[in-house]
Amino acid sequence: MKYAIIGGGFYGCYIAKKLKDRFKSKIEIHIFEKNNKLILEAGKNNQYKLHLGYHYPRSNYTIKQTINGKKKFAKEFSKFIFYPKKNIYLIHKKSQVKGHKFYKIFKKFNLKIKEFDIKKLNFLKNHKDFEKAFNTEEGVIRFNELNNYLTKIVEKSCHVYKNRKIKDINSKAGSLIDFKNKIYSNFDRIINCTYTNPNMGLKKKYSLKYELAGMVKFKNPFKEKIGVTIMDGEFVTLYPRDNYYSSLSSVKYTPIKRFKRLNDLYKFQKKFKFRKDYRIKLIIKDIKKYFNTKLRIKNPELIIAPKAKIYNDLKDQRPSLIRGYKKTLSILAGKIDVAPLIYEKLLKKIR
Repeated sequence: MKYAIIGGGFYGCYIAKKLKDRFKSKIEIHIFEKNNKLILEAGKNNQYKLHLGYHYPRSNYTIKQTINGKKKFAKEFSKFIFYPKKNIYLIHKKSQVKGHKFYKIFKKFNLKIKEFDIKKLNFLKNHKDFEKAFNTEEGVIRFNELNNYLTKIVEKSCHVYKNRKIKDINSKAGSLIDFKNKIYSNFDRIINCTYTNPNMGLKKKYSLKYELAGMVKFKNPFKEKIGVTIMDGEFVTLYPRDNYYSSLSSVKYTPIKRFKRLNDLYKFQKKFKFRKDYRIKLIIKDIKKYFNTKLRIKNPELIIAPKAKIYNDLKDQRPSLIRGYKKTLSILAGKIDVAPLIYEKLLKKIR
């Protein structure tokens, strides 16, 4: 079997590893990556959160999917995960979901959730702004280590083409063409893991919208690793990444700009590097509405990544989907921790 995987991000590398583990020498995998390194965008520049669904109280579908994905992801990559003792969800008085309902939703799903004394969070600006606080058991994925682990495996076991941006897929013929008009052919299957361009090679297209997202990475502000997510609306999140860094994100300012067309996103992204400092200031300003001076923000830098989303993503859903046409299978998944579920779906379609 000869397979092409377009996109050497987390999903592309993960699926390549899983296919190699399963089929061994029976499969030959060619990975085409537009950047000069593997796993450079969404698989690196994200929140590092191992989701359990607490962030999506208005979508039972997303909660169920996230719980199932987390179980499989944690089993497979346990050595790359740690669990902060304090991973707090704060329910703001202006939250779309009230504290008692938030608690009830996640107890129904048998998730660990325990009320926490808000006054113990001495870095909050005004405790009276919040109705409730809950401690949860969401984890942190050590992506630096996990990405290095995956990269080493696929570079040894697969044919990896870097700086190769694919322009189009011929799903009937099983061939690709890059932007230098070089053709790669005779593939039994083509798996599109580009994330932002999942419509390549499909007859029935995804209806998509696009977004350039950014968050602030900075030195850990406390001795203890603490996660704080303020719910549910235009609020903010503080989340640990590893032993050295945390991230700050803002529902209002993390989405830098939204687009209807992918090419417009790419054009904007090239120019945006000159405006990073201003975006950092906006996110930090938003954070300071809720946190006092005990939250020290040292050496802030903006990390950005493009996103593709279903155009009508109602009820705060983040579905993970696979569509196929002839020899092409195309993945659209916004959460990395549901990768094991995506692989299982993919395997059924390959069979």
